[in-house]
Amino acid sequence: MLSPPVVVVVTRDTVLDAAGATALATADSLALGCEGIDLGAPGAKLTQIELGMVDGRTYIFDMVDLGLSQTPAPPALSLLKALLETSGIIKITHDCKAVSDVLYDQFSIMLRHVHDTSAWHSVLCAGDGLHLASLNDTLLAYDCTPIQPRDVSAYANDPLLWARRAITEEMVVWAVQRTEALFQLQAAQNRAATPAKEARCYAESCVNLARFREAFSDVVYIHPTQVGRVVGRGGENIRALEQKTGTFLVVRNVPAPCVVIYAWSRKTLASALNALHAYTAPSPATYASSYPEREWGYAGFEDDQMFAVLE
Repeated sequence: MLSPPVVVVVTRDTVLDAAGATALATADSLALGCEGIDLGAPGAKLTQIELGMVDGRTYIFDMVDLGLSQTPAPPALSLLKALLETSGIIKITHDCKAVSDVLYDQFSIMLRHVHDTSAWHSVLCAGDGLHLASLNDTLLAYDCTPIQPRDVSAYANDPLLWARRAITEEMVVWAVQRTEALFQLQAAQNRAATPAKEARCYAESCVNLARFREAFSDVVYIHPTQVGRVVGRGGENIRALEQKTGTFLVVRNVPAPCVVIYAWSRKTLASALNALHAYTAPSPATYASSYPEREWGYAGFEDDQMFAVLE
């Protein structure tokens, strides 16, 4: 009979030695999962970080608690920073772009040495430089067991779900499932990679770390009547625009419909801004009187707006 997984929620009051959390520093690899509010957009807030060990232990770092101002920093936050920044431990994660960006912006943590399963998949199978495959689609591509789908309606009804406390049983179950799946996926991708491709996979993972963190970025507010046209069926329009402009585009509805642009150069940023400007006006024009005018760009986006209801 299998033993139930060991899950520890880490807060500022956790005694790390007693919780066994210091064992994380001895691992060769850790599965990394993150949750937050509007990751990939300006003002994103990281609320939970999961670190899983190959023996089944999962540590959930409560970033809402650990992120509260304190000098010196809580020991748990110092441990987390050391684990994520060291090049001596491989962090296995799926699509590290937004996570790498918010870790640095919110906690001054420079994520290093990742096995990004989306980057590996783009090299090994998909040939997709945008890394669009979901974690479950990637798991299925390597005959790994997919994760039980989430109830997306819960997040749609409560955009601040991942900032609510206490951490619920559903949050814990999701964390454990994801960390277990990431270890399975890493093993499958390692088996599929030739030495030459393995080097390319790690190089692409390194590039993915910097894609949002070091990018030029801006926000274009999209008129509510134009959101469907921007996205397209199954996201085909927004993906085509990414390919055309050489940028990464993230669609968000909070605090208003907008597209966040991440670009490697000011030239490609300007290209995407110009392409999206057409969608800032109402469609059709007869709807214009139904909506107030809004400037497009960064204006009006308050970093802490989404968290105001929690205070």
